[in-house]
Amino acid sequence: MAVEDSGTGIVDAAGRKMHRHEIEKIFELGYSNRENNDEGGEGLGLNWVRTIVQDLHGGTIHAENTDEAGARFVVVFPPISQAPDMENAERKAKEYLRQFQIQHEADAEIPIPAEEQRPAPK
Repeated sequence: MAVEDSGTGIVDAAGRKMHRHEIEKIFELGYSNRENNDEGGEGLGLNWVRTIVQDLHGGTIHAENTDEAGARFVVVFPPISQAPDMENAERKAKEYLRQFQIQHEADAEIPIPAEEQRPAPK
């Protein structure tokens, strides 16, 4: 399955299109291309997608910039006969959530200076 758009493509914090070897880092936990991240992103979404596709369903995902403009994400799932069993997938999902919770709790213990805190959503 491929999803493609016609936007700016996959860009770094300076707005430059990322090279193929740089794009892989968009799937890292906490990655954001926003320098000050004022728009509310935590850098979780694509990491979660990769975890769901790879770890829970045994598939693959990759991203690329298109030649024209925009980005393309390609997801490949294995045949149903080769898909991971649901019990194993559920165990992996619980472990992933536990690790995320541990990290989130550790991050919450670090005081954030008032000038860096985001206003509460309305």
